[in-house]
Amino acid sequence: MTMENDFFVAGVDTGGTFTDAVVLGPGGKVLGRAKRPTRHHDLGTGTLEALGEALRQAGGDADRLRRVGVSTTLATNSVVEGRGARVGLFQIGVRKPVRLPVVSVEFVQGGHMVGGREEAPLDVQALVNGVRRFQGHVDAYAVAASGSCFNPNHELVAAKAISMVDPLPVSCAHEVSDLPSHEERLATVALNAGLLPVMEHFLERLRSGLDALGVHAPVSVVCGDGESLTPEQALHRPLSTFAAGPAASALYGAHAALERGHADALVVDVGGTTTDLVTVRGGEVPVRDGGSIIGPWETHVRAVELRTVGIGGDSHVRVEHGAIRVGPRRMRPLALLDDAGSVLDRLAQAEVDRVVLVPEECRDRAESLAGKSPLLRYLLDHGPSTASELTRVLGRNLVELEQRLEELARDRVLVETGFTPSDALHVSGQAAFGDFDSASRGAAIWAERLGLDPKAFAGQVVDVASCGIEDALVEHMLRAELGHDLAGLVRRRRELRTIALELRPRVPVVALGAAGRPLLEEMGRRLGAECIFPREHEVGNAVGAALVAERIARMEPPTPGQSVQEEKQ
Repeated sequence: MTMENDFFVAGVDTGGTFTDAVVLGPGGKVLGRAKRPTRHHDLGTGTLEALGEALRQAGGDADRLRRVGVSTTLATNSVVEGRGARVGLFQIGVRKPVRLPVVSVEFVQGGHMVGGREEAPLDVQALVNGVRRFQGHVDAYAVAASGSCFNPNHELVAAKAISMVDPLPVSCAHEVSDLPSHEERLATVALNAGLLPVMEHFLERLRSGLDALGVHAPVSVVCGDGESLTPEQALHRPLSTFAAGPAASALYGAHAALERGHADALVVDVGGTTTDLVTVRGGEVPVRDGGSIIGPWETHVRAVELRTVGIGGDSHVRVEHGAIRVGPRRMRPLALLDDAGSVLDRLAQAEVDRVVLVPEECRDRAESLAGKSPLLRYLLDHGPSTASELTRVLGRNLVELEQRLEELARDRVLVETGFTPSDALHVSGQAAFGDFDSASRGAAIWAERLGLDPKAFAGQVVDVASCGIEDALVEHMLRAELGHDLAGLVRRRRELRTIALELRPRVPVVALGAAGRPLLEEMGRRLGAECIFPREHEVGNAVGAALVAERIARMEPPTPGQSVQEEKQ
């Protein structure tokens, strides 16, 4: 990290589990770093706590910060988990129905042809009537007119008319896509609109956290392609932050590899829910220019090319037919529960592998919804409960219950908890960010069922998670080199009786994430790969965000006599 000027930059990464922050000084030296729990009910607090601690370690001078880089997985998680806002879509011109993440679609006359000539006049009255039908049922609007990439006039008029009738956020297709393909444009603008309130809330809370610290430096919001937006731009184009977390970690991984003389590398970032794999070539992070697949939708969003596997530090550990399985479902680790005693009692008594509860930070919101939700009312009154108990008491079948639990978990009103790889790492002495006793009691419960010693059980959990990531890495390499899906062969290679199939990466593996070293060190030995664990691997996303801020700060030095606070984006 080379910074010729005498200034500091900061990087903040708001993830689903933790908020990380770093402060880089002259020469790119990390002067402060911190990791704090992400508080979904108050995102500003996580920023305040993490960046505040990093600044304290760096000397506490917020005025020396030239710029703050911010990456977040919240937009990505909102889309993938279906937690975006309710969207009303106006489709102007083309009347082709498309399955989209919207409440409903209103078709309106209008649109332009190739070249920008008007195909039909915009029916403003029909548009206004549609807004009135949507009012009270949506949180944001999306507008997509045929030919708007050639002439956006009808979208601009429609957005103005919508705002005059119902002052909610509006996203127009020409703002988020300059490509003509119709279905991808519709999906892109609909998903973007669903994130408008999400991004507005995040940036408001971020700003409140920065203000509380006295940080007035301009902010750069990291995009999924490794570029950045101003907060004002991000408010209108929140979908551009899709895959921002993997992009930030890949930037840091590429940088760490180059520092050690490697232009090519495999960057592996172990998060709470998933592990992301990115191949770096020639020191550059590859970007999917034609657009990314987000959930079931093809979009026009530029993002880093990556492979994601549903294994992370918070993955659900369960036993199926005597074998330990890890992921893809996410649990709150036992080590991170405020009061694990009642949860562990239920797990031991019921001989189940997960329990549902309303955590303390969600109780107020749960109480406000409990009048219309017997499920929440029961959890508030009776505490941690098992799925079988809830089906019996509430008279629901298991499928209905699971759907409702997923909805409430996405809304951050309840959590599921059970044993996770993070708990296993506590038991084996490889992690210490939570409560050791809770993790140990959990390991003892599962170990007894398998006739194992608790430490042996924890070790097997780590091995299973590590092997799952290894398989995904090998599949990723083979697909990149051969263009074939050899997943079946990769997963069965350890069971082959007459041949030994060994695959060794020719490039180093850069391991990132809080659980990166314990899960990937043994994987590297099995593959015979060189594993690089950068000094700041536990907060790699935040360092990547800081590198984005540093890059912009070097290109835009303040003019003579201008203070950092006066510098504008």
